[in-house]
Amino acid sequence: MKINTKILYIIILFFFLMLVSFLLYNKFTRRPYYKSKLIFPNKYWDQNLKFKRKFLLNNNKVYNIFLKIKYNEQYPYYNIFLKCNIKDKEDNLIKNEIIEYIILNPKNGKPLGEGFWKCKNKYLLLTEKLRVPKDNEYIITIEQMMRKKKLYGIENISLEIYSVLE
Repeated sequence: MKINTKILYIIILFFFLMLVSFLLYNKFTRRPYYKSKLIFPNKYWDQNLKFKRKFLLNNNKVYNIFLKIKYNEQYPYYNIFLKCNIKDKEDNLIKNEIIEYIILNPKNGKPLGEGFWKCKNKYLLLTEKLRVPKDNEYIITIEQMMRKKKLYGIENISLEIYSVLE
């Protein structure tokens, strides 16, 4: 029994397209558990302005917390220092640290994020595999810790929380 090569090619192409569509669907449908954005209308992040959000977390799950920074060519440094703390609603400290993130290449000054033209987005991992002690409401506070009070070039920041499988 001889199979027509044209039909065989069509079947292979069909399965290939199904595989590609399945992979793209999984990549682009991953939705955050929680998402919030803070926009700076003056295109700078004032040191007195803290990004503070409340959200519910379940102790049966593990979470990754990301911060997305949208910045433009006015940003004067290659790095940014952020203070991040997470507390529960009874004010018990879960996490408190100051983190340095590199957002521009220190050697040539080119942006390390993704985006077009002058604005770039940089995803930063704040916390990986966070497990909370109990089901509760939690508060995350993020503030910039740079020397200048007004950090020009930062247009907005977004917080994204994803539940992950272990």
